Parts: sequence; structure tokens; C-alpha cells
Amino acid sequence: MADQKRFVQDNTNHTLRSFASSRSGNSYYSETDDPYHYDDNENGNIIDIKHHRKRRESNLSAIPNSNENQDSSFNNHMAFNYFNDGDIINASSYTSTQSNMDIIFQNESDFVVHSDSDSQLNVRLGNIDVRHRRRNTSNTFQRPPTTYGSIHSYPLSTTSSNDSNYPSSTASSLFDQAESVLGPSSGEYVFGNEEDEDDNLLPHGHYNTNQGRHSNGSMNDLGNFRRRSSTNSHYELKDLSKLGRDDLFRLFKFNSKHKQTQKTSLQRLYISEEDLVLGIQGLSTTLLKTVMFYILSVLSLGILPVLCHWFPKLRIVFQYNKSELFCSNKVLIETELGDLDIIPVSKEWYGNKKINTVFAYPEEKYLGYSLKVLSYFNYRFFRLYYDPLEDMFKTNKDWYDKENWTDYDLVQEGVFTEEGTIDDRIKLFGHNSCQLEVKSIMELIFQEALHPFFVFQIFSMILWAYDDYIYYALCILIISVLSVAQTVFETRQSSLKLQSLAHTESSARVFRNEFWMSIPSTEIIPGDIIDISDPNLKNIPCDCLLLSGQVLVNESMLSGESIPINKTSCNSSFLLKSFFDKSLSKESKYKLYNGTEIIKTKATESNPQVTALCLTTGFNTVKGSLIRSIVFPSTSNKDNGKDMTKQAYKYIFYMTLLALLGFMISAVNFKRLHLPTKLIIVRALDIVTIVVPPGLPATLSVAVTFSISRLKNKCKVFCIKPTKINSAGGVSCWVFDKTGTLTGEGLVVKGIIENSESIVNIEKDNYEGAVISSINDLSMKMLQYCLACCHGNTLVRDPNNGNTEIIGDPLDVEMFNFTNSKMSETAHDDGFLINNKYNVFKVFEFDSHLRRMGVLMEHVSKKNTFFSLVKGSPESILNLCNPHTIPHNYDSLVKHYAHQGYRLIALAGNTINLSSGHDAEYTREYCEQNLMFLGFIIFENKIKPQSRPVIMELKNAGIPSIMCTGDNILTAISVSKEASILRNEEYCFVPIFNEDQEKLQWECVDNPDIKLDSDSLQPLDQDVVEKGFSLAVTGDAFNEIFGDHVKLSTDNEEEIEETHDAHFIKYSNHYKSVVLMKGKVYARMSPDDKEDLVNNLQDLDFNVGFCGDGANDVGALRSADCGVSLSEAEASVAAPFTSQIFDISCVLNIMKEGRCSIVTSFSCFQYMSLYSAIQFITVTVLYSQGSNLGDLQYLFIDLLLIIPLAITMSWSAPNYGPLVSKRPSMNLVSSKILVPIVINVFLILLGQMIPWYISKFMKWYVKPVVGGQEDINSTDNTVLFLVSSFQYIFMSVVLTQGPPYRESIFDNHAYISNVFACIVATLALMFGKYNNMFGCWMQLTELSFAFKTFILSWCILEFFGHEWLPKMFNKRFKKKVSSKRYKRILQREKYMSV
Repeated sequence: MADQKRFVQDNTNHTLRSFASSRSGNSYYSETDDPYHYDDNENGNIIDIKHHRKRRESNLSAIPNSNENQDSSFNNHMAFNYFNDGDIINASSYTSTQSNMDIIFQNESDFVVHSDSDSQLNVRLGNIDVRHRRRNTSNTFQRPPTTYGSIHSYPLSTTSSNDSNYPSSTASSLFDQAESVLGPSSGEYVFGNEEDEDDNLLPHGHYNTNQGRHSNGSMNDLGNFRRRSSTNSHYELKDLSKLGRDDLFRLFKFNSKHKQTQKTSLQRLYISEEDLVLGIQGLSTTLLKTVMFYILSVLSLGILPVLCHWFPKLRIVFQYNKSELFCSNKVLIETELGDLDIIPVSKEWYGNKKINTVFAYPEEKYLGYSLKVLSYFNYRFFRLYYDPLEDMFKTNKDWYDKENWTDYDLVQEGVFTEEGTIDDRIKLFGHNSCQLEVKSIMELIFQEALHPFFVFQIFSMILWAYDDYIYYALCILIISVLSVAQTVFETRQSSLKLQSLAHTESSARVFRNEFWMSIPSTEIIPGDIIDISDPNLKNIPCDCLLLSGQVLVNESMLSGESIPINKTSCNSSFLLKSFFDKSLSKESKYKLYNGTEIIKTKATESNPQVTALCLTTGFNTVKGSLIRSIVFPSTSNKDNGKDMTKQAYKYIFYMTLLALLGFMISAVNFKRLHLPTKLIIVRALDIVTIVVPPGLPATLSVAVTFSISRLKNKCKVFCIKPTKINSAGGVSCWVFDKTGTLTGEGLVVKGIIENSESIVNIEKDNYEGAVISSINDLSMKMLQYCLACCHGNTLVRDPNNGNTEIIGDPLDVEMFNFTNSKMSETAHDDGFLINNKYNVFKVFEFDSHLRRMGVLMEHVSKKNTFFSLVKGSPESILNLCNPHTIPHNYDSLVKHYAHQGYRLIALAGNTINLSSGHDAEYTREYCEQNLMFLGFIIFENKIKPQSRPVIMELKNAGIPSIMCTGDNILTAISVSKEASILRNEEYCFVPIFNEDQEKLQWECVDNPDIKLDSDSLQPLDQDVVEKGFSLAVTGDAFNEIFGDHVKLSTDNEEEIEETHDAHFIKYSNHYKSVVLMKGKVYARMSPDDKEDLVNNLQDLDFNVGFCGDGANDVGALRSADCGVSLSEAEASVAAPFTSQIFDISCVLNIMKEGRCSIVTSFSCFQYMSLYSAIQFITVTVLYSQGSNLGDLQYLFIDLLLIIPLAITMSWSAPNYGPLVSKRPSMNLVSSKILVPIVINVFLILLGQMIPWYISKFMKWYVKPVVGGQEDINSTDNTVLFLVSSFQYIFMSVVLTQGPPYRESIFDNHAYISNVFACIVATLALMFGKYNNMFGCWMQLTELSFAFKTFILSWCILEFFGHEWLPKMFNKRFKKKVSSKRYKRILQREKYMSV
């Protein structure tokens, strides 16, 4: 295993993956965890996670698409601000019609999957999962959307079908015009060059749609078939940006009969890889609006552009008009989360080339249409082109040359430069580079400077300087400048580093003009034939299709798995057509992905070079998608609702209202004191800057930063999504994968059970007696053949020392090493030799659906003697074998070893007649029939020593643990008991499918006579009630129960019955809730099932954590509130957290850091809020007397007290003791947070008012000078300044609480030192002499010693009041009924048991 690490992607690729900040996420994963699990993928196949959200076709597709029923559900999850909700809701009635194989989820079986144009796309648009909603057949919606690769476009009508100005048939795209784009009834081609309307409408039959090899559709090709209008050359002399709507209407060759028809101005796109819905609105500018905008900008002194920067909707009002998409010069893009972007649209001349050179149109009748103009824009590294046939923007990511790439002989001819193909494809697809644009320093400074809080800070500094607080304003200015400089520097350095890692350039050999030539990899275009066997080529330069030979690649950069993957070639026209028609299963085994490492190539005898066809380049590749996910991390609505920053802004909004109230009170009070109007305005505005401190939102991120640092340095846990830190602290349920997570990754062969007389005579109490521990003791030769030959291992030679090494799946390697055999490979054949005796010439790779793999082997010394050898799960092998070869105790053996927690792999084989020799056309079905059962190989997979203590600590903290695996259910139950997920004394029930029963039956795994009620899932035996019970759910049972996709968030069963057919509520919400609450083991779960389980638990308001190995758990890791991947990589793009310590002890550290981060963030936020309240009360009281705090007094408070205290109090580390059951509040605007703040503000008010009021009656009282900023020396000022200084210190102590979530306050030595220094400094000010230089600077007046003592005693008394009173009130305000659904279910069960 140590040597295998040499094949892990180099440090550059690991660092690239570590940059996958908060999204992110990787888009592609390899499933190699356990190749004999139901949920495991073929070794090394790539899962396209941008379509990973694919689900079983939901029965909800039969629900009528009633807008009345959809409005509320859509609005619950959509956050469109600019677009009208009605437009978006109406658009949701259109469903994507992509083919099945557009979802590249590489778990397919070996049989060919045919494309299904009626399959439904999984699109999340609301509270109900409408990803499989069928197309609405109502007349209101006249056309379906179309799907293009990973982006699904939905054009929306901008005019109502009832609009009297336009015919109802013209409200959508051109496909609604007449009967189709071609009008067969009229014989007209409805598009044409329309200088003369009648002369240029060409008959249908005059259009040439077959231009031959390498045609680029240029004007020369069409010259004999189409008349060219003189208007064309006239247009081409013009600047496209100056052409009007009518000119563009002609250039796009729309039918002039429909010139007045309103084209599409609004469309919707669904970006699958980000699971994000976009609205796209065409915009245009006018000279009048542009001039008016600049005039208003000057008149407003630049305020209008700043407001337009903050509020793009305002910018649209002042600068743009809505426009049809085809003639727009900008587009407005809004995501479903409310993010707005305005992007320019570019237009270029395209030379009248055929439309199929830009878009992949399968229909032959559209191939004749040509494009004069390319209209496009770039968004998130996608380039979207305007398609006049569809009347919308769409990507050409899945484009391919249909004429040449499906013919094996033609495709190998490569590209011919004289036809202009290279320039055209570079124009369309860009250079083969993932070059990231880095913002300049000035752009970054401008971006930071225009942040609303920084602008507010600048405003505050100007106000303070104007009010003669020069020193204070200057210090704050220096701090702000340094802060911006640091942010700009770190942002730019990070961007430059990511840019250097994302952009790679090398040389590659391509076949052009019938010659091989070396070019920079950035100049590779789709259609190039690349020499993969070039020794100078270390990494795949683009996404390509292997045409000849074999390639062994390391895809760890994409999948996180270090096991190399063997790629085979599409070496026939049939395979090419099947590949591009999306009807070829397991496409990934033919594809090479950009950035993956080339380990080994093997050419064929007929072709000495290993060649591949370039499919996609740049950001259209897999690597481009990975980089896109890093730069634009995905954000779900669920995360959006839990965003602490948004809660902070909500809190600040309420504080702003308080500031406005203070503004009005102060203004009235100053007017009463007859102060100058200018001073009244300045002082009243000063109140606003006090109540809303500019740095308030930043306090929430300080604790998160320290937690991430501690996790990395102390716990070897890397976090790529900081927002998940706080979510980890609120986890209320953990779901664990089994293999590699709870149990060890490595499997050890315990022994072999041979299908001989000994297996039949095994007694129930002596199973171990039949286990053979040495291969030399086996009597069956075919069993030896199967152990030595039935694997997918590969022999690799180290170029440095020439040594060879066998690499492959750990299970295959372990089984092969058990045989002590030797492996060798031939120069050109696909197979390999074992001991120079057995020639394996064909391998049927492991298939997760079939749950088996197989090989065809020839005995070298026995000519024409062929064997079919298969291994797989016991269930799958049982169905392949001749019943006469199956021993009677087959099932009991499987159950026995599964109960003991062992992994059992069944082996089978037989001789096979291959009359034509090594015939590659023999199917898997033919070779794997009527086999002989040979025996079992037993693997031991021990539980990790840390698993049980972690599960027990979670259980003691009231956090349930669930196992979710693809393994056998009996094995899963056994491991669960060993790990303490299941108690030994409790009953465990498994589902039984009974055709005679409508619902599942549940029976005890140890005693089938003990059952549960099939309707209520309540135990029928009293002993079960007393000891408790749990459920072990299989993947089939899970799909049976939750396959209707009705959301559990709907509490009212009657409401469900009204909106869904009876078929959809076969299992009630109560039934599902019981399954989720009692289910502790989930076995035979596919990756989709795991993700569904997480989502359903979240529907019960669980905060779900998921811990897996990051391979087959990608969907669940991303859907969970806290996903933890156990991986060697510094940062796995599969999950927000990656632990380099390969056991589940990391989840405790993550939870403890999360709880500490939540408490610390809220404490800092509360402290900054109370700091504002203390200063607000102080200044308000002084304003009532016409006075204020001094310049140096403000500096003392902010620089010597607040900033050091706020920073050091956030350094508190978590309490690493046992977890407690009580979880911290995660809602910033909740009674637990707000009630203590209100009580503390009341105590602060009393704390200042009483000493201040008493001081007025003292003989040494000095009255303040009204309105004088130069002379503020007064008793009012001195008393309030000293009292407030102690309040700042003591409030930080009150809010720096220690256990149970954080370490003791005395363990934070920096903070304790800081508190001590602050107290000493304040005491020195209070008891020092006020007539010295320092006292004069602070502008303090004399107080008696007794009154100073009173102030100190009073502040200490107030401190104890802050410690006691809020806690007492919080206990009284404790909620009697929880808002969490799972807690209400537990409470109900508790009351019923009583």
C-alpha cells in the first residue's frame, strides 16, 4: 500500500483540490471503496456530480402542474428579487427533456442503455421535489425547454397568450410559429435573407444539408444553393454594436412576416452542477438614459453610482431598458438566491456558416440553417450563445461533429487547417486553458472601498473629524487602511496562487493536415487527434475519447482515490456512434479527463501510437468544472437560511431602527438646549455611528477563523467551507459509512471455503472447521484459477528503478497475493498472464448493479480450453450457478459469516466453448450462465478501535448514530452491535417483502416469530416494549417507503391526501417518521439512497452529520449539515471537512470546535452590541447635558479596551471533555440571545444612571459647558466615562463563558492578562491625579476617594447582576414545546410510554 501512494496525483493537484473553498465541491468522484458493495461503482469510473442529484423518477410527476398549488412551495425556496415570482412559477411548468444518458452517473450495467427523450430532469424548484415533473399539456404552456449538457434552458414568454397585440401562437419561440421551423404545408423555409421578402424565401428542397468531409459550412459551400443578398456585405461593413433591432432581425434570418412579433426577452437556465436556477433578462441601453445617468451622478456627488453598485435593481432602472434576447447588448442574470449580475453581450461576424458548427442539432432538417452573427456572453466560465432557432441563449458544451466524429476512419484524419476550422473552433470554444483572470490591485481596493460597512466607516470618520475628534478619526483611518491592505494582499495572493495551479501548459503532438506536429496544449481544439503515448506528455491535456490502445491513468485529482484506472478505446464506428448517441454504458471507461496523470500506455499491433480525440477544452472539461466549483462555490437555500451573516444583518436592521430613534431624541434635546443647527445634525448623526459599529458583522467570522486553524494544526482536519463550522456544532444526528469509516480499510483473507464434500458436512457449531487457510490445500483446480485470475489488477513498472508493482483495488490485490502467483503482461493484448500458464484475455469489469466481475481465461498448455471465472456477492452468484452445484447450506453459511461481521465473496466458473477463439463479441450474459459454484473467500474487516468509544460518547450526549452502508444487512447489523450503535439487548427488525401483503412486514432478525404491526410499526410483544427495538432497513425497503418523495415537512396528513393521489401515501408520514427515528442500520444503500436518507432526516429537523470515505458518499456528504471525509488528501472536494486521521474520532473534535465557534461568535457579537449600547447610553446622557466624551477618551475605550478584549476573548479553545447533551443556540435572533441582551442593557442603564444622578448632589460637582467641544471637563463626563470603562471590561468577562462548550476562562491566558491590564489601567485613571499631564489629556475632573470607591463597588455589584439575572430569566422563558419535529416525536413517545 505504501508503494501505491506513488501514484497519488502530485502536490500541485492536491493543492488545487485544497482550494475548493466552500463549494464546494468537486464535480467528479471515483467509487472504489468496496467493489462488492451494492453502492460501489466500477473501479475508477467518474461520477459527474453536476448531475449527481439524479433521483428515481418520482411519482409526483403525475401531479397536475397547478400554479395555485405551486406558489407557496416555490416561494419557500426561491429568493428571486428582481424577477416577478409569477414568471418564475409559470416557467417551472416546463420540464427538461434531457436523455437518460445526459446524466453521466457511471453506475450503469453492461447492457446498453437507450436514450429516452421522455425522461424527466431532477430540478429543485420548491418544497415538493418537482425534479421529475412531467410537461404540462395545458395550452398555456406551448413548448418544452431544451437541455444542453449541464445547462438546461427555459425560455419564458414575455407576453401573455391573451395579449390582444400579439397572436397567442407567437408568445414563445420560433418552434411555435406555424408548424415548425420548416413549413411543410407551405413549402417555405421560414428563415431567409430578407432584403426582399418574397424573393429570398427559398423552397425547402433547395437547401443542401450534406456538405461532405470537413465542411465548415462556409459561404463557398452554399454558393450553389443559396442566393446571396447584397445586403449581407452591406451589413458586414458595419459595427455590430451599432445595428438596430430590425437589422439584427434580418441577420438572424427571422421571417419578416413575424417582424412585429415579440421575441423572448426572459429565459430561465438550470445549471445542474451547481443545482442553481437562473433567470436571464435581455437589456439594452439608450443615449437618453446614459446621458441622464451621468448628469445625476455628477449632481449627486457620486452617490448615485455607489447606490447602483449596492443595489443593481436601481442601476437597471437608471441605465437600461428591457430588451428581446436576440438584440440585447447586456443581460441581467439573477440566481434563485437573489444574486444579480449584469453582463455585456458580445456580437461577432460568423461568415454565414452552418448552425451545426455551433450547436449540436440532431434533426437533419435544421442542419441547413446558417449563422451570420454570433451573439454570446460569458457567465461563470460558461459561454452561452444565442440560438435563433430556439430564441434563447444556450451553451455548446456538448457539441460534436456529427458528420466526421461518428466514422472511425474519418475521425482519425484529424483537422485540416486550410478550411478555417481551427480559427472557428478557437472562436467558439476558446483556447484550451483554464486561465483565471486575477483582479488588479486597484480593482480589489475599489471593491473593498465600496463595501457598505467600509463606506459607512468612511462616513463616520468624516463626521468625527468634522466634530474635532481628529486623533480618534485618524487612528480609525489608519486601522481601516491597514485592514483593507491586508485583505487586498491576501485576496490577490490567493488568486495568483490559484491561477498558477489552475493554468497548466505543455506541448502535445496532434495530427493535422495528415501529419503529426507538436503544438502548445493551449492550441488544442475539439476534433484534434492527440498522441497520448508521447513520452513528453505527463498529463492529459483536455477531455478526450480514447481511439486506439489502452491507457492507465491516475484520476486522484478528480476522485480522491489513488487507485489507477485502466481506459479502453472506442475503436469502431459502432462504438463511436453509441458514445455520441448517449446509448453506450459506462462511458467513462473510454474517456480521458483533463489534468489526470498518465501512468502507462499500451499500443495495439496495428497502431504503434495511442491516440485520442479531443472532445472538450478549457473550462468545458472536467478540470474546468472543478475549478469553476472552487471559484463559485455552490450555496443551497438550506445554507442560505442558516447563514450567520444574514442573521447579523437582520439584527443590525433592528439596531438601526434604535439608532434612528436616538437620532430623533438627540435632535429634539439639542434643539431644547438652543445649540446651532449644524452641531445638532453632527451630534445626532454621531449617535447612528455609535449604535451601529461598522465592524459588527466581522465579529462572527473571527471565531470561525481560529477554529479552522486549530482543527488544521491540532486535529489534522481541513475545512474548505468555513460556514459549516457553526453547523457542525449543532449536529443532532450522525450517519456513518461502514467500510473504511467504522471498520478498517484493509481486508485480510481469513480463508477459503471450498465447494466439496467438506462444505456439505459442515455442522452448525463447527463452521470454522471447513475454512482452508492455504491455497495449496485446495483440491479444485478451477477454484485456484478463479482466485489467481479473476481480478482487475494491473502491472506497472516504475520508470526510476525498473521494478514492477501490482496495483488495483485492495480487495483484488489481497486476494491475488493470497495465491502467491506471478503476473505478467504482453505487449499488445488487452489481457495478462498468470504464472505464464493462464492467459486472461477478456475482463468483465465490476458492475455495482450486477455486484460481480468476471474474466475469460485460456489455459496456455491446453489449447482451445477456455474458462469463464466470476466472483461477486453471494446473492448475485447464486442466480448464475447451476442449482445442482449449490450446497444445501449455502444460505446458512452466508448468514453465519455475515452475523460475525466477515465479508463473504462467492466464486464461480465453468469451461466455455469459444469456437472462434478469442472472440471479443461474446457477451457477458453468454459467458456468465450455467456456472459451477466453486466456493467462498472470507475477508476479515475489523472495526477500528476508536469507533466504539466515539459512538458511546455521542450516545451519552443524546446524539444518535446511524450506519449507512452498501454491505449485506446481516453484516451491517453485526458491525453495528460491535460498534455499540445497536444495544445487545434490544430487538432489531428487518423488512420482509411479502407479495400477499400490501405493506412491508417487519420481523426480528434473531427470531422471525416476533413481528411489528405493519401499519403502526408498534411492537406486538411486551418484551420488545420493555427492552426497546430498532430497525435495519435495506435499500429496496427504503425506496419502497420513501419512493413517493412526499416531503415529511407536511404535518397534516389530510392536506397530503388532498394534494396527492392515494397511491402516493401508501406509507403515512407517521410511518416514515417511525422508520427514521427507529432506523439505526441502513444496508444495500446506493449513493442516491444515502443522500435521500440525509434529506429525509433533515425533514425531521435533524442537523445531520455524515462521515464517509468521500468516494461513494459524495451526495450525502454534500447534503449533510456537516460532511466529513476521511482522505489522505489535504482537502477532499467531496466534503466540507477532510480528516487525515482515518477514524471517526475527528467528528468529536469537529463538533467541539463547532460548538465553541458558535458560542464564541455569539459572545463576540453580543459584546459588540453591548459595547454600542453602553456608549449609546453614555453619549445620550451627556448629550442631554450638552456635553460629550473627549477625543482621547474615545481612543482609550476603542483601542485599549474594546479591540484587545474582543480579539482575545475569541481565542478561547473548546472544552475537549465529554460532549454534553445540551446544544448551543444557532439562532442569533432568538429569545436565548435577545432576552439576555435586553436584561443586560437594562442593568447597564441602571449602572450608569445611578452614579451619575448621585454625583449631581456632591459638593465637588462640576457642571458641563453646553455645546463646548474644546472644554468637556465635567463631573458628568468623568463619572460616566469611568463607569462605562468598567462596564466594557466586566461585560466581556460575563460573555466569555467557559464550560461546557469552551475551556475555562482562566485557560485563556492572553485574555486574562488583557483583562488584568485593562482593570489596572482604568483603576490608574480613576485613582490617579487628574492635574497631571495624563489627566489633562483625558479631560477628567476630581472625584472624592469615597465616591471612587463607591463607583468600583457599584460596578462589581453590577457585574454579579449581569452574571445572575439573565440566566434566571432564560430558565423561565424555556420553551415547553420544541420547534424541532424529531423532538416533538420523542416527547410524544415519552408521554405515551408513561
